[in-house]
Amino acid sequence: MEGNEVRKALQDNHINLAWLAEEWGITPQALSARLNVKMFKRGYLIEITQILGKDIFGIGIKTEQQPVLNISANSTASLNAGNYPVIEYVSVPYFSGCVGIHYLRYDAEPRYMFGDTIFLQEATNVMPGQIYLFFTGSDWFIRRALLTDKSGTYNLVALNSYYPDYEVKKKDILQMYKIVGTISREQT
Repeated sequence: MEGNEVRKALQDNHINLAWLAEEWGITPQALSARLNVKMFKRGYLIEITQILGKDIFGIGIKTEQQPVLNISANSTASLNAGNYPVIEYVSVPYFSGCVGIHYLRYDAEPRYMFGDTIFLQEATNVMPGQIYLFFTGSDWFIRRALLTDKSGTYNLVALNSYYPDYEVKKKDILQMYKIVGTISREQT
């Protein structure tokens, strides 16, 4: 693909070139120089595609972005971008199909620290010993789930020993999400 074709694709998709240069970590002059070349490097196309989160050049790169939701208010709504404001998007292939939240509690430390971005997938069944984010009618929290009896009561064990464990009947769990992974941000 030629540089002028790349420039046209960017303009057709209303991509601000100054913004793109800043996101790419180069100067606007460096971007202009790259767009003036006869043969635009495929690696540059891939980098731009990753920045944009979509393939406007038809190079066959699939990108998926995961929303990070603001769930600061206690709610019973399903975790998706239609129910909660999106704070930001990330693109981590391992978290494909997940939603993220900033976990602003201490009950899951030291495994999940205050401020970590935790990526979740909705779960329908509890696997004993796994860690989940649970929503009940009165609260939401991260706990390790242990089945206590055949009637469907779970012992939800806090990861931080300073916080209480809960016994919760399956019918009282409104939603549960398996924790797929986390991104920790350096605290300053």
